[in-house]
Amino acid sequence: MAKFGVKSYDDYWKTRKATGKTTFTLTHQRIVELIRQYVPAGGKVLDCGVGPAQSYKLLAPDYEMYGVEISPEAIALYDFDTARIKQANLNDGIPDFGVRFGAIIASMIIHHLEDPLKFLNQVKERLAPNGVFLAVHPNISYYKFRVNYLLKGTFPAISSAHRIFLPPHEFRALLETAGFDIVETTSSKRKLRARLWPQLFSQDLFCVCRFRERGGCS
Repeated sequence: MAKFGVKSYDDYWKTRKATGKTTFTLTHQRIVELIRQYVPAGGKVLDCGVGPAQSYKLLAPDYEMYGVEISPEAIALYDFDTARIKQANLNDGIPDFGVRFGAIIASMIIHHLEDPLKFLNQVKERLAPNGVFLAVHPNISYYKFRVNYLLKGTFPAISSAHRIFLPPHEFRALLETAGFDIVETTSSKRKLRARLWPQLFSQDLFCVCRFRERGGCS
């Protein structure tokens, strides 16, 4: 039986570096597009789980960027000023940077957390009024995964690094339970069907959210 969760994030990033899985992807591009769409230039943006820093670097010229990253191995990749990046385990809480953020990004990290609801509640505390939370999550309901399950009985080929596996309706319910309104759900894929129906045609879900008590979902 597979053991889920990452035992060592330093080993995790060593493996990613060795296998070339630190390069720019459509996920990074879509994050940049959505932040630029929803957050005025010059705003403060926190990237929770900086990873290979591809989105961070692209946003840095236009935004005051901050970051949290668990692994020194990932931070060693960065060829830029890391003064506003803190090494920390988000299971222990979001570090205090002394500011509130116009946007907080959590890309492919919520399924790694021990207590996602605790994390989301801290996101609310760190957002400025009318701030945006961008949550990116793997979609285990992707139609190819469904077909393979029906024909072969195989579980979706999703990394055992994941601690939890939430289908789209449970992921949205988690966000709503935390007090967020989902403004938009979209995909990194550029095909129209994936953008219109990401729950079926996308391997990832991009949920743009606002805390409802701070301005709703305008």
